[in-house]
Amino acid sequence: MRHIPKAEVKAILPEDWNEKSTAALEKLEGVYANDPEDKRKISKTIDGNTLWSKLRAPFAKLRNNKCWYCESIIKRSHKPIDHYRPKNAVRDCSNHGGYWWLAYDWENYRLCCTYCNSFGKEETRGVAGGKGTEFPLWEEKSRQCTRGSCAGERPLLLDPFKKADTSLLWFESNGNVIPHPTKCEDTDGYAYKKAEVSIAIYNLREDDLKECRGTLCDEIETKARNSDKYYAKYLNGDAMAYEAWEDNLEFLSKAVGKNAEYSKAVVHTLMHIRNECEMANTILEECVGG
Repeated sequence: MRHIPKAEVKAILPEDWNEKSTAALEKLEGVYANDPEDKRKISKTIDGNTLWSKLRAPFAKLRNNKCWYCESIIKRSHKPIDHYRPKNAVRDCSNHGGYWWLAYDWENYRLCCTYCNSFGKEETRGVAGGKGTEFPLWEEKSRQCTRGSCAGERPLLLDPFKKADTSLLWFESNGNVIPHPTKCEDTDGYAYKKAEVSIAIYNLREDDLKECRGTLCDEIETKARNSDKYYAKYLNGDAMAYEAWEDNLEFLSKAVGKNAEYSKAVVHTLMHIRNECEMANTILEECVGG
Protein backbone atom coordinates (compact mmCIF):
# COMPACT_ATOMS: atom_id res chain seq x y z
CA MET A 1 0.00 0.00 0.00
CA ARG A 2 1.34 3.40 -1.05
CA HIS A 3 0.12 6.78 0.09
CA ILE A 4 -2.45 8.48 -2.16
CA PRO A 5 -2.43 12.25 -1.47
CA LYS A 6 -5.96 13.65 -1.40
CA ALA A 7 -4.81 16.71 -3.33
CA GLU A 8 -3.92 14.52 -6.31
CA VAL A 9 -7.37 12.92 -6.25
CA LYS A 10 -9.22 16.20 -5.88
CA ALA A 11 -7.37 17.57 -8.91
CA ILE A 12 -8.76 14.86 -11.22
CA LEU A 13 -12.42 15.07 -10.20
CA PRO A 14 -14.84 15.98 -13.03
CA GLU A 15 -15.70 19.66 -13.10
CA ASP A 16 -19.37 18.95 -12.31
CA TRP A 17 -18.65 16.48 -9.50
CA ASN A 18 -19.67 18.72 -6.59
CA GLU A 19 -22.92 19.69 -8.29
CA LYS A 20 -23.90 16.11 -9.10
CA SER A 21 -22.85 14.63 -5.77
CA THR A 22 -24.77 17.32 -3.87
CA ALA A 23 -27.89 16.66 -5.95
CA ALA A 24 -27.59 12.91 -5.38
CA LEU A 25 -27.25 13.34 -1.62
CA GLU A 26 -30.26 15.64 -1.51
CA LYS A 27 -32.29 13.05 -3.41
CA LEU A 28 -31.08 10.35 -1.04
CA GLU A 29 -32.22 12.35 1.96
CA GLY A 30 -35.65 12.62 0.36
CA VAL A 31 -35.87 8.85 -0.13
CA TYR A 32 -34.92 8.33 3.50
CA ALA A 33 -37.62 10.76 4.60
CA ASN A 34 -40.30 8.98 2.54
CA ASP A 35 -39.30 5.40 3.34
CA PRO A 36 -36.53 5.07 5.98
CA GLU A 37 -36.74 1.25 5.91
CA ASP A 38 -36.18 0.89 2.18
CA LYS A 39 -32.85 -0.93 1.76
CA ARG A 40 -32.63 0.09 -1.90
CA LYS A 41 -32.63 3.79 -1.08
CA ILE A 42 -29.18 4.58 -2.47
CA SER A 43 -29.92 2.93 -5.82
CA LYS A 44 -33.05 5.08 -6.09
CA THR A 45 -31.20 8.37 -6.08
CA ILE A 46 -30.64 10.45 -9.19
CA ASP A 47 -27.55 9.13 -10.96
CA GLY A 48 -27.15 7.03 -7.83
CA ASN A 49 -25.37 3.73 -8.38
CA THR A 50 -23.55 5.05 -11.43
CA LEU A 51 -22.26 8.31 -9.99
CA TRP A 52 -19.07 7.00 -8.39
CA SER A 53 -18.43 4.70 -11.35
CA LYS A 54 -17.60 7.84 -13.34
CA LEU A 55 -14.46 8.09 -11.22
CA ARG A 56 -13.12 4.64 -12.12
CA ALA A 57 -11.11 5.78 -15.14
CA PRO A 58 -9.45 8.87 -13.57
CA PHE A 59 -8.80 7.01 -10.30
CA ALA A 60 -7.22 4.11 -12.19
CA LYS A 61 -5.05 6.40 -14.30
CA LEU A 62 -3.73 8.11 -11.18
CA ARG A 63 -1.70 5.02 -10.19
CA ASN A 64 -1.28 3.07 -13.43
CA ASN A 65 -4.39 0.90 -12.85
CA LYS A 66 -3.15 -0.25 -9.44
CA CYS A 67 -5.41 -1.30 -6.61
CA TRP A 68 -4.90 1.24 -3.82
CA TYR A 69 -4.93 -1.50 -1.19
CA CYS A 70 -2.81 -4.38 -2.54
CA GLU A 71 -0.92 -2.59 -5.38
CA SER A 72 -1.88 -5.22 -7.96
CA ILE A 73 -2.35 -3.84 -11.46
CA ILE A 74 -6.06 -4.38 -12.13
CA LYS A 75 -6.57 -6.33 -15.32
CA ARG A 76 -9.56 -8.70 -15.35
CA SER A 77 -11.75 -6.65 -13.03
CA HIS A 78 -14.33 -3.88 -13.34
CA LYS A 79 -12.16 -1.62 -11.16
CA PRO A 80 -14.67 -1.17 -8.35
CA ILE A 81 -14.82 2.02 -6.37
CA ASP A 82 -14.83 0.95 -2.74
CA HIS A 83 -16.65 3.00 -0.13
CA TYR A 84 -14.07 3.01 2.65
CA ARG A 85 -16.92 3.45 5.11
CA PRO A 86 -19.65 1.14 3.73
CA LYS A 87 -22.68 2.95 2.37
CA ASN A 88 -25.52 0.44 2.97
CA ALA A 89 -24.62 -1.68 5.98
CA VAL A 90 -21.83 -2.52 8.40
CA ARG A 91 -21.04 -6.16 9.01
CA ASP A 92 -21.26 -7.27 12.66
CA CYS A 93 -23.23 -4.11 13.48
CA SER A 94 -26.80 -5.06 12.65
CA ASN A 95 -28.33 -1.81 13.85
CA HIS A 96 -26.18 0.32 11.53
CA GLY A 97 -27.69 1.29 8.20
CA GLY A 98 -24.37 2.19 6.64
CA TYR A 99 -22.62 5.53 6.28
CA TRP A 100 -25.22 6.64 3.73
CA TRP A 101 -24.33 10.33 4.07
CA LEU A 102 -20.88 9.51 2.64
CA ALA A 103 -22.26 7.62 -0.37
CA TYR A 104 -21.38 10.46 -2.75
CA ASP A 105 -18.37 11.88 -0.92
CA TRP A 106 -15.22 11.35 -3.03
CA GLU A 107 -13.10 11.38 0.12
CA ASN A 108 -14.77 8.07 1.03
CA TYR A 109 -13.79 6.40 -2.26
CA ARG A 110 -10.84 4.08 -2.90
CA LEU A 111 -10.02 2.31 -6.17
CA CYS A 112 -9.51 -1.39 -5.58
CA CYS A 113 -9.46 -4.82 -7.16
CA THR A 114 -12.23 -7.39 -6.77
CA TYR A 115 -10.13 -9.49 -4.39
CA CYS A 116 -9.75 -6.61 -1.94
CA ASN A 117 -13.28 -5.31 -2.41
CA SER A 118 -15.40 -8.49 -2.36
CA PHE A 119 -15.34 -11.28 0.20
CA GLY A 120 -14.06 -14.66 -0.97
CA LYS A 121 -13.92 -17.99 0.83
CA GLU A 122 -10.79 -20.00 1.67
CA GLU A 123 -11.80 -22.73 -0.79
CA THR A 124 -11.58 -20.32 -3.72
CA ARG A 125 -8.72 -18.04 -2.66
CA GLY A 126 -6.51 -20.14 -0.40
CA VAL A 127 -6.99 -17.51 2.30
CA ALA A 128 -10.43 -16.06 3.08
CA GLY A 129 -10.73 -12.30 2.78
CA GLY A 130 -12.16 -9.29 0.99
CA LYS A 131 -13.71 -6.14 2.44
CA GLY A 132 -17.40 -6.31 1.57
CA THR A 133 -19.24 -4.33 4.28
CA GLU A 134 -16.51 -4.76 6.89
CA PHE A 135 -15.57 -1.67 8.87
CA PRO A 136 -14.31 -2.67 12.33
CA LEU A 137 -13.37 -0.08 14.92
CA TRP A 138 -10.96 -0.11 17.86
CA GLU A 139 -13.86 0.92 20.09
CA GLU A 140 -17.34 0.10 18.84
CA LYS A 141 -18.89 2.70 21.13
CA SER A 142 -17.27 5.44 19.03
CA ARG A 143 -19.13 4.43 15.86
CA GLN A 144 -21.06 7.21 14.14
CA CYS A 145 -24.51 5.79 13.39
CA THR A 146 -26.27 8.95 12.25
CA ARG A 147 -25.28 11.66 9.82
CA GLY A 148 -22.36 13.61 11.18
CA SER A 149 -18.59 13.68 11.56
CA CYS A 150 -16.70 10.39 11.87
CA ALA A 151 -13.61 12.06 13.33
CA GLY A 152 -14.06 10.29 16.66
CA GLU A 153 -13.86 6.81 15.16
CA ARG A 154 -10.63 4.78 15.19
CA PRO A 155 -10.94 2.44 12.19
CA LEU A 156 -9.10 -0.88 12.13
CA LEU A 157 -8.71 -0.62 8.37
CA LEU A 158 -5.62 1.03 6.89
CA ASP A 159 -6.41 3.99 4.67
CA PRO A 160 -4.18 4.80 1.66
CA PHE A 161 -5.18 8.45 2.07
CA LYS A 162 -3.24 8.47 5.36
CA LYS A 163 0.55 8.30 5.04
CA ALA A 164 0.95 7.09 8.63
CA ASP A 165 -1.31 4.12 7.85
CA THR A 166 0.66 2.99 4.81
CA SER A 167 3.82 2.73 6.92
CA LEU A 168 2.32 0.07 9.22
CA LEU A 169 2.85 -2.82 6.79
CA TRP A 170 6.12 -4.68 6.32
CA PHE A 171 6.97 -7.06 3.48
CA GLU A 172 9.26 -10.01 4.02
CA SER A 173 11.67 -11.22 1.35
CA ASN A 174 9.33 -14.08 0.38
CA GLY A 175 6.48 -11.67 -0.39
CA ASN A 176 4.61 -12.23 2.87
CA VAL A 177 3.15 -9.17 4.60
CA ILE A 178 3.14 -8.58 8.36
CA PRO A 179 2.56 -5.64 10.74
CA HIS A 180 5.67 -3.43 10.81
CA PRO A 181 8.11 -5.00 13.32
CA THR A 182 8.94 -1.76 15.13
CA LYS A 183 5.96 0.52 14.49
CA CYS A 184 3.62 -2.30 15.50
CA GLU A 185 5.84 -3.75 18.21
CA ASP A 186 3.07 -3.74 20.82
CA THR A 187 0.95 -6.72 19.77
CA ASP A 188 -1.87 -5.51 22.01
CA GLY A 189 -1.77 -1.98 20.64
CA TYR A 190 -3.88 -0.11 18.09
CA ALA A 191 -1.23 -0.02 15.35
CA TYR A 192 -0.62 -3.79 15.40
CA LYS A 193 -4.32 -4.58 15.48
CA LYS A 194 -5.02 -2.17 12.64
CA ALA A 195 -2.31 -3.69 10.45
CA GLU A 196 -3.25 -7.30 11.20
CA VAL A 197 -6.99 -6.76 10.69
CA SER A 198 -6.34 -4.89 7.43
CA ILE A 199 -4.11 -7.67 6.11
CA ALA A 200 -6.95 -10.13 6.69
CA ILE A 201 -9.84 -8.00 5.43
CA TYR A 202 -8.03 -6.66 2.35
CA ASN A 203 -6.96 -10.26 1.61
CA LEU A 204 -3.28 -9.26 1.40
CA ARG A 205 -2.08 -12.79 2.17
CA GLU A 206 -4.04 -14.39 -0.65
CA ASP A 207 -1.93 -17.17 -2.19
CA ASP A 208 -1.50 -15.82 -5.74
CA LEU A 209 -0.83 -12.30 -4.48
CA LYS A 210 1.85 -13.50 -2.08
CA GLU A 211 3.44 -15.60 -4.84
CA CYS A 212 3.53 -12.63 -7.25
CA ARG A 213 5.19 -10.41 -4.66
CA GLY A 214 7.66 -13.16 -3.75
CA THR A 215 8.67 -13.73 -7.38
CA LEU A 216 9.20 -10.01 -7.88
CA CYS A 217 11.21 -9.70 -4.65
CA ASP A 218 13.51 -12.51 -5.81
CA GLU A 219 14.08 -10.72 -9.11
CA ILE A 220 14.74 -7.40 -7.38
CA GLU A 221 17.30 -8.89 -5.01
CA THR A 222 19.07 -10.73 -7.83
CA LYS A 223 19.33 -7.61 -9.98
CA ALA A 224 20.55 -5.50 -7.06
CA ARG A 225 23.26 -7.98 -6.08
CA ASN A 226 24.33 -8.53 -9.70
CA SER A 227 24.63 -4.78 -10.11
CA ASP A 228 27.39 -4.67 -7.51
CA LYS A 229 29.26 -7.35 -9.49
CA TYR A 230 28.83 -5.40 -12.73
CA TYR A 231 30.15 -2.23 -11.13
CA ALA A 232 33.21 -4.04 -9.80
CA LYS A 233 33.92 -5.38 -13.30
CA TYR A 234 33.53 -1.90 -14.75
CA LEU A 235 36.11 -0.54 -12.32
CA ASN A 236 38.44 -3.25 -13.57
CA GLY A 237 38.08 -2.03 -17.16
CA ASP A 238 35.02 -3.94 -18.46
CA ALA A 239 33.07 -1.27 -20.40
CA MET A 240 30.19 -3.64 -21.21
CA ALA A 241 29.63 -4.29 -17.51
CA TYR A 242 28.71 -0.63 -17.01
CA GLU A 243 25.87 -0.94 -19.53
CA ALA A 244 24.51 -3.92 -17.60
CA TRP A 245 24.78 -1.88 -14.37
CA GLU A 246 22.86 1.01 -15.96
CA ASP A 247 20.14 -1.33 -17.23
CA ASN A 248 19.64 -2.68 -13.72
CA LEU A 249 19.66 0.84 -12.28
CA GLU A 250 16.86 1.86 -14.65
CA PHE A 251 14.83 -1.29 -13.89
CA LEU A 252 15.15 -0.92 -10.13
CA SER A 253 14.44 2.82 -10.21
CA LYS A 254 11.15 2.15 -11.98
CA ALA A 255 10.29 -0.74 -9.65
CA VAL A 256 10.32 1.49 -6.55
CA GLY A 257 8.18 4.16 -8.22
CA LYS A 258 4.70 4.87 -6.86
CA ASN A 259 3.07 3.62 -10.07
CA ALA A 260 4.92 0.28 -10.16
CA GLU A 261 3.20 -2.94 -9.13
CA TYR A 262 4.01 -4.02 -5.54
CA SER A 263 6.44 -1.13 -5.17
CA LYS A 264 6.28 -1.11 -1.35
CA ALA A 265 7.41 -4.75 -1.31
CA VAL A 266 10.25 -3.77 -3.66
CA VAL A 267 11.35 -0.98 -1.33
CA HIS A 268 11.37 -3.35 1.63
CA THR A 269 13.32 -5.97 -0.34
CA LEU A 270 16.04 -3.40 -0.94
CA MET A 271 15.95 -2.37 2.71
CA HIS A 272 16.57 -5.99 3.71
CA ILE A 273 19.91 -6.03 1.84
CA ARG A 274 21.00 -2.38 1.97
CA ASN A 275 23.86 -3.07 4.43
CA GLU A 276 25.44 -5.56 2.06
CA CYS A 277 24.46 -4.24 -1.37
CA GLU A 278 25.59 -0.88 -2.73
CA MET A 279 22.97 -0.80 -5.49
CA ALA A 280 20.21 -1.23 -2.90
CA ASN A 281 21.60 1.81 -1.08
CA THR A 282 21.81 3.80 -4.30
CA ILE A 283 18.17 3.16 -5.19
CA LEU A 284 16.88 3.85 -1.71
CA GLU A 285 18.85 7.08 -1.30
CA GLU A 286 18.28 8.53 -4.75
CA CYS A 287 14.79 7.29 -5.59
CA VAL A 288 12.83 7.02 -2.34
CA GLY A 289 14.81 9.17 0.06
CA GLY A 290 16.47 6.39 2.03
